[in-house]
Amino acid sequence: MSDLKHQPSSGCRPFWLVLEGLNAAGKTTQGRRLKKRLEDHGISATYEHVFSTPLGSILRNLFLSNISMSPDLEVLILAATRLHYLETNPSLGANGIVITDRFFMSIAAIQGQIPGASSSLIECCDTLLTNVRQPEPATSRAGCRSAWRTVPA
Repeated sequence: MSDLKHQPSSGCRPFWLVLEGLNAAGKTTQGRRLKKRLEDHGISATYEHVFSTPLGSILRNLFLSNISMSPDLEVLILAATRLHYLETNPSLGANGIVITDRFFMSIAAIQGQIPGASSSLIECCDTLLTNVRQPEPATSRAGCRSAWRTVPA
């Protein structure tokens, strides 16, 4: 990152970066390191987990509990967690960089491991979250891009 130029946080366009990966792949470690590195260069950054909201924490505990629930209910709990994160996170509309620990592919991997979960329900939830509730600047979507990059472990 030695070529990073100082950019005042008030002039940054909102940028949302999602770190995806399996459990214990190092997403949290790398997210925190990246946040610190960006801040060291004067760039406003936050690091959050998709379960970091108060409701997200409750839903995560419910999801991880031993309470018996249907596979589709588990899918809906994961979708509700992500939707709540998008709807209540003020950082996503602010200037600067928001680094989030898992959101799309990692959650899809979790959902794919739920035996008996309806693939059409998973697809419906993902469509809602990716097409309807994308975080974006209030002014325009122009210039918004998505990119996937696979990094060897």
